[in-house]
Amino acid sequence: APVGYSYCDDDVGGDGTSCGGWDDDTSADNNYMALMKFYDKFPALRKRPLYLTGESYAGIYVPRLARRILEHNAEVTAASQSAALSADRRRIDEVGGESEDGDDRNNSPAASPRDFLVPIRGFAVGDACAGLDVNC
Repeated sequence: APVGYSYCDDDVGGDGTSCGGWDDDTSADNNYMALMKFYDKFPALRKRPLYLTGESYAGIYVPRLARRILEHNAEVTAASQSAALSADRRRIDEVGGESEDGDDRNNSPAASPRDFLVPIRGFAVGDACAGLDVNC
């Protein structure tokens, strides 16, 4: 799409960086990726509370972004618990001898720059468009 226009003449298609293929879920995914890049650029803000707010069509965007964040937090929590169980198993195996699959001390999952909990505290939407048959 030409810069400065809010419409696109291109055929539907693309990966979220071009016209076409956009819907509310794609927007939520891209907003989430932007949030992760923001935290990569400003890691000191990772521990600060996050509040999502908006109005009108944010009644669609904000809850979907919040859901992506909560899904991420659940994945990180599950991965952390799994890693802790694996570490406990390795300690038990080391006390009793070598583990059944050999020396697995270096097989623990590598930490990812995105493996942190997003400190979401809540969200609020004023005058929300909830996807009803009304003009937003």
